[in-house]
Amino acid sequence: MRHITLVAARTAEDQSRTTDAALLYHLAEDYDKVVQIVNDAVSLALTTELGDEPQRLTPLKPRQREGEQVPREMQGSLSLTAVDDPVELSRNFRNLYNSAAMYYGKINENTTANREILLNLADARRALEAGQWPTAVDVSPSLPVPPFLKSFN
Repeated sequence: MRHITLVAARTAEDQSRTTDAALLYHLAEDYDKVVQIVNDAVSLALTTELGDEPQRLTPLKPRQREGEQVPREMQGSLSLTAVDDPVELSRNFRNLYNSAAMYYGKINENTTANREILLNLADARRALEAGQWPTAVDVSPSLPVPPFLKSFN
């Protein structure tokens, strides 16, 4: 089943279906690849000209028949990827992956550091576009400590 999920994830990635690929890699427990794919989407969004609207993602929507409910176990995973903003998608996965060592321990430190740098750049860009120059310059480059590691300090 994992092999089939990984093949589907690679296919979605090749077709630039970021949210599909991220969810499929997540289901295959390749958390580092999830962060890499989302990082790529954030970096593409950051390269648009100031004032231009960055490209939006296609949010994942559950397939269902009319009047049918989405199973509860699927709602949590789908809510992660039911956004069209790559920065918000990155924050969603960061919140999930920082919540437990089972995720955090399977993600390369460089991948995590890159994610944080990209999110800081996104914050600076948002402040810059809003004309908040001091905030844009003062965006903190420090990396947050995951909640489960704070107990070890």
